Amino acid sequence: MKFKPFAYLLSLVVVLLSLFYLLNNYATMTDYIWRLRVSKLTAYIVIVLAIVPSTFAFQTLFRSHYLSPNVLGMDAIFSLCQTLIFFIGSRFMNREVGTLTTSSFLINLVLMLFFSALLYIAVRPRQLRERFDESLLIMLGLILSQLIRSLTTFMQVIMDPSDYDALFSRLNPSFQRISTTLLIIGMVIVLIGLVILFKYSSVLDVIKVDHDTAASLGINIQKVTYQLIFIIVLMIGTSTAIVGPLTFLGFMIANITYQYTQISHHWQYFIIGSLLGLIMIIGGQWVNESLLNNHYNLSVIVDVAGALMFFTLLFKGGRAYQTQ
Repeated sequence: MKFKPFAYLLSLVVVLLSLFYLLNNYATMTDYIWRLRVSKLTAYIVIVLAIVPSTFAFQTLFRSHYLSPNVLGMDAIFSLCQTLIFFIGSRFMNREVGTLTTSSFLINLVLMLFFSALLYIAVRPRQLRERFDESLLIMLGLILSQLIRSLTTFMQVIMDPSDYDALFSRLNPSFQRISTTLLIIGMVIVLIGLVILFKYSSVLDVIKVDHDTAASLGINIQKVTYQLIFIIVLMIGTSTAIVGPLTFLGFMIANITYQYTQISHHWQYFIIGSLLGLIMIIGGQWVNESLLNNHYNLSVIVDVAGALMFFTLLFKGGRAYQTQ
């Protein structure tokens, strides 16, 4: 199916699912439930628009459909920051830690940006003729992420059990806990990030073909990579702070888009992928709330499905490699 008819069809499905979600049990709906559903629906849109386009850009920069931006350690930084807040607040300040505040949200983003900047500085080419080593960046990200997780686990072990229970609920991704204040900040960040990603979509089209071709056309690969990593970290960090780390959502949507659509431009990937993500999240949450009575955590289902897709693609790739 061509891009425009397919995009219109997906948009219609998104609108219908949004109406089903908002108007479910309309006769018994109160003003509080209506406001809650509107805020949650807005959060779903912000999360999908933050994760899916940034995943497409990240996979193009690092030339692999198997990667997710979380390999840079965003979830590890989030866990460390939240653990520090609970650990310091309960152990040294003798006070309970409530919901995620704007200050802790901004601290999360600053730490994520600082961490990604350190990674980039560590592996950036020292001379102009050298190429950017993406594999070294990913390897460093994975190693440092494991170090951060070990430090986080150490602090969690010596925490008070009641504080750890509260922290555990904070660290697990959930589409039920939505902060209106963080949502407004997230909307601004994601909107700015989308504008920049769409601006760079034609550059990403060239980079996807070949880095040497992009360099011969005058594209500064190092500069573009650094700028886009900055935007990707901002967007992934925003979605992580709002609902928690969703490792496989962007990966799953991106690979579905690659395999079952016939499009080649990144701006088309951004639109189709975002619509597919909205259908998955809004539709899944509507089924969970209206038919399953919230007995299941949608984020867990998404991660399990994404992990199964990852191993399926890995297996197919290995079989294809053996038959060549």
